[in-house]
Amino acid sequence: GSNNYGASNPALAERVQGDIDEFLAEHPDLTVEDIPTDLVTASGSGLDPHISPASAAVQIPQLAENTGLTEEQFVADNTTGKVLGIFGEETVNVLGVNLDIAEALGLIGGVD
Repeated sequence: GSNNYGASNPALAERVQGDIDEFLAEHPDLTVEDIPTDLVTASGSGLDPHISPASAAVQIPQLAENTGLTEEQFVADNTTGKVLGIFGEETVNVLGVNLDIAEALGLIGGVD
């Protein structure tokens, strides 16, 4: 699990800054402003299987480079809109994307 730091805990700011520094080191073409918030924060449990479409978009170029796939369709197929078009936010199911990629790479059989 993850640490559940309160907003006033200095360890949270240190952890987030460390995550930002690590992400930028791995993505030198990006700036801190390019990093969606949900890439450097965590859900209450730290286990949320969803990210924002912006977070998925930031990771698409590296994913394509590492797999040789064009994954825009995987993201689109695993994006859920707002409930009734107004409640919540669009989200991308990371598990669904990973399963689709694994299937496309022949690592697993068809997933339904």
